[in-house]
Amino acid sequence: MQLLAKVPSIEDYYRDLKAILNDRSTHIYVDTSFLMWISKLGNSARTEFFEWTKEIGEDKIHVPLWASHEYHQHFINSTILKNVGESTSKLNQAATDFYLELLPAIVEANVPPLWSSDQIKTDTRDAILKLMRSSSVVNSWCDKTWDERSSAIIKFINRCCLKSGKTFEYLGTTIGQTTDNRFSGRVPPGFQDRVKKDTHEGGGNRSGDLIIWKEILDHARYANRRFSNMWRNEIESIIVLTNDGKNDWMAGGKSASPDGSIERLKGVQGEKAQIPIIHPMLEHEAQVYSRVHRVMLMNSFALGMHFYSNHKAPTFVEITISIKMPRYDHKAPILEKAPPASAEANVSASTHMAPLLQVGGDLESVATETSEHIMPPLLLQTYATSEPQKMAAEIGPIVDEILSVSGAAKPITDWLSKDLLNSSDKKCLIWIGRLLAGRAIQNVINSTTRLIDMLGMLDEVEASPAAQLYTGILFGIYFDDNNLQRVGLKPEFLQIVFNYQRKGFAKPCLQALHNAFGSEDQPVYLPTSEYPEIEAEVITKILNNIPFLSDLIISKINFLIPVGENDPRSLYRLLGINSELKKESVSIENLIFTAARILGFPIKQIRLKGDHKRKINISATDGLNITMNGDNSDD
Repeated sequence: MQLLAKVPSIEDYYRDLKAILNDRSTHIYVDTSFLMWISKLGNSARTEFFEWTKEIGEDKIHVPLWASHEYHQHFINSTILKNVGESTSKLNQAATDFYLELLPAIVEANVPPLWSSDQIKTDTRDAILKLMRSSSVVNSWCDKTWDERSSAIIKFINRCCLKSGKTFEYLGTTIGQTTDNRFSGRVPPGFQDRVKKDTHEGGGNRSGDLIIWKEILDHARYANRRFSNMWRNEIESIIVLTNDGKNDWMAGGKSASPDGSIERLKGVQGEKAQIPIIHPMLEHEAQVYSRVHRVMLMNSFALGMHFYSNHKAPTFVEITISIKMPRYDHKAPILEKAPPASAEANVSASTHMAPLLQVGGDLESVATETSEHIMPPLLLQTYATSEPQKMAAEIGPIVDEILSVSGAAKPITDWLSKDLLNSSDKKCLIWIGRLLAGRAIQNVINSTTRLIDMLGMLDEVEASPAAQLYTGILFGIYFDDNNLQRVGLKPEFLQIVFNYQRKGFAKPCLQALHNAFGSEDQPVYLPTSEYPEIEAEVITKILNNIPFLSDLIISKINFLIPVGENDPRSLYRLLGINSELKKESVSIENLIFTAARILGFPIKQIRLKGDHKRKINISATDGLNITMNGDNSDD
């Protein structure tokens, strides 16, 4: 048995993992904890995982029979739904307790001139209500999609389940004694489950990990015995895909390491981060009993990093990475304020970058005080559009580092530091915003999360840098890297960008954006500080006494077009409706709001006409014209 003098580094672990994943004689075994974890995934991430298993070859992916049995028990008991419900209740209670704890201070707290007590009270309660509402929506989504998600996992289990007859032999008179003997000597796996109490009524499953391990060993042993006369084994290496982080599977891997590996992992994986190194006793047992050469553990984070290094499965990867939240400390500025500008500098103050961050948040007030430092619209437009290839080459590596896995350990408030700004010219913030928005539209991993964090910073910065960031974000949304107008579906995060239209710093940014478009090629909506109401209505036609969609009008433009059933512009596809149905009813409100989001209209400005709560039928050939410009209206 090879003992470890120290936990290997992250780099060593991933080097070894890559090597055995590329070896065709490697077999992968999926335990219950990982099955439960992938049951939480939505369709995109789950599909990415299943596509990977097919690439590996499902003849090399196995689910132990006991893991299948355990999953079935959790399925019957609705364990995941209960856990989500309990988490939602705990979150709501914690949020309520937090508000009540702060309430005595909130009532009179103020930081003039930026934060009044009324604003602090309103913002705090609004933020807590949004958090509680979001948790309720997630809980509802889990309930509604559970049948689909669990069905997909059960189909996977049925395809990959080991056809082991020995499992029932383990359940004979010897398994209890074997379990006790191993647990007494702290022999893995499962000795951390020794406290579980098996009962006739509810069971305890204290031998579960051991049964799964014995299934893995016997499967590999039998396969290699069949190949005893070959030059190599059928199964040379084993990977156990598990999210079980206890040290009855792993060889520690949580304590501080000399090379800083654990600390770096905690930055992107949370405080429970660890390098999933197999317990040496387990690897030795597999080598002796099953004649395999190598055993490795792989958890969801490690699999996500494998995907990341191979530029695949972006949704799965984003789920596994924990990006540090922005840090706000209003006891002191995030960055030191720059000294007052000299008289000479004030002559051209509009062309120079103002200090980035300060304490406070009401930028409508800040903008009034520092409006002379905001670049004029023409200059913002020029900086946002000139030399795109040159600026992408200069600023692109910074943005890519912000989006990297290692970069996830630093909050966005640390990335937009004084050192970073001083290392670049006055275009820096504009192009960070523009390139980050472009990456988000391209669905680059971590980009949307980082962009949302950056938008949140606009309430923490002075008017000039806020205007530069906002200008860059706007231009990144509406123009591609060659300064050509983007067409097609608008990103969901655009709704958050719209929230800043009426901020004091935003007016020159919005004017710069409008100036960049000709009078005939503007999108159907461009954000404006005027914040106009946008009328929307649906016109129906009656067929056999049933109301069907005839026109879908937003801002005087009819966006309904006929399409083929498989066209990506089909309302069935855009609304996520089963295409096998010949007709489907939806509420007018849901239809209009969904269309508005896709087309790039701000939801908060939509004014619905008529009875928008009633339902109408749409057909499989109804489509949405997502490439229309603003000059196509019915004026």
